[in-house]
Amino acid sequence: MKKLIVIALLSFTPIMMFAQASGGQIRRNKPVSQTSSKQNNNSLSLKYEQALPFNGGIAAVKLNGKWGFIDKTGHEITSYKYDDINTRSKGFAQVKLNGKWGFIDNTGCEITPIIYSFIEEYYEGFARVRQNGKDGYVDMSGRVVIPLIYDAGGHFKDGFAHVKLNGKWGAIGINGHVIVPCKYDFISDFSEGLAIVELNGKQSFIDKTGQVVLPFKYGLVGDFVEGLAKVAYNWKTWGFIDKTGREVVSIKYESPNNFCEGLASVKYNGKWGFIDKTGRSVTPFQYDETHNFSEGFAAVKLNGKWGFIDKTGRSITPFKYDETHSFSEGFAAVKLNGKWGFVDRTGVEKTPCKYTYIVFHEGLSIAYFNGKQGFIDKSGLEVIPCKYDNALIYNEGLASVALNGKWGFVDNKGHTAIPFKYRYGGVFNEGFASIEINGKCGYIDKSGTPLTIIKR
Repeated sequence: MKKLIVIALLSFTPIMMFAQASGGQIRRNKPVSQTSSKQNNNSLSLKYEQALPFNGGIAAVKLNGKWGFIDKTGHEITSYKYDDINTRSKGFAQVKLNGKWGFIDNTGCEITPIIYSFIEEYYEGFARVRQNGKDGYVDMSGRVVIPLIYDAGGHFKDGFAHVKLNGKWGAIGINGHVIVPCKYDFISDFSEGLAIVELNGKQSFIDKTGQVVLPFKYGLVGDFVEGLAKVAYNWKTWGFIDKTGREVVSIKYESPNNFCEGLASVKYNGKWGFIDKTGRSVTPFQYDETHNFSEGFAAVKLNGKWGFIDKTGRSITPFKYDETHSFSEGFAAVKLNGKWGFVDRTGVEKTPCKYTYIVFHEGLSIAYFNGKQGFIDKSGLEVIPCKYDNALIYNEGLASVALNGKWGFVDNKGHTAIPFKYRYGGVFNEGFASIEINGKCGYIDKSGTPLTIIKR
């Protein structure tokens, strides 16, 4: 098998799907559709300066310095008038006009007036908006359902949102009624049915009715995770309590992490080890650093090198790695002498440490060899030959690759799915990928058919 080097990849998020690699730089692609000579007179294509991936059935496109929107049938659903946009709320878009923000839906209808100095994405059907320095909430029809009376707020989660009034924090429900009065110096999200609150320098917990369930006696507490929460009277020593307030792990540790898979790493006398939920030590306190358990194994650092242990404390790898990631789907990434590989659950290096970086998506990672790129699986097998000049990650079963100066698309077996004829090809999202020909851009579907843009 050829020796491969995996290139460093950017984190994959929806906003990066339109990133184009050109001359070593990443820039926004400018997708629109290629037009057949047989199109009717109402059709235009390859005209946009910039475009974003489809999200919730709509895509933002820029023309003459202004933003508008198209749908997946190619119809222009808005005029080109907006100064800025945000498309992260699925099925909705935040739009900015003359310095103010509002929402449109996936038909292009402005569901709120464009009057707000700030708007947040939708969470649980509600979005926080700000006007004249006050926060409130609108529903998915754009109607103000919680008046703009608060000094600050957070997004809804599990039916609750934090709000600040007259310098104090509380919480409201989705109908706007006050669940937790605005009297606390701090309030957290709910975790396992309880939220942290702070009053006069002490912290405790409230339930979802706003009732204080434990005394305000600790200087600092953490969220409940797996039924236990870390607590400290000061920053120096920590322990754990259960939901009755009973200290199930003595307050003696210098630093704790939350429980994960039944065990927590804690620091004692300058070294890290693991305890169970009774406070019993399951490993010696000998490690320089630790990661949480994942799939039954934890990465731990000993004498400056990383390895993996199981839940009995038994080492499954030598302590020789410079860096590690947690186990996922049976494999963990490990770094040795500046190169990355993978170990399996037995500690065997299934993928030799010879790659500059490894980032998998849909089971494959881009690999680099002698100036060319291909793809490997988690066993290290070169499943797509390293013959391409450039490559983007697999998404929705296809990857965009460049060969001899042209971009095309291959499936996960390496078969050419869409011919190499584009100046650039983007990542598929919601069934479409952006393409560029002769400096103009468009969308194609997975058969390579261009999306025709229909004028309003």
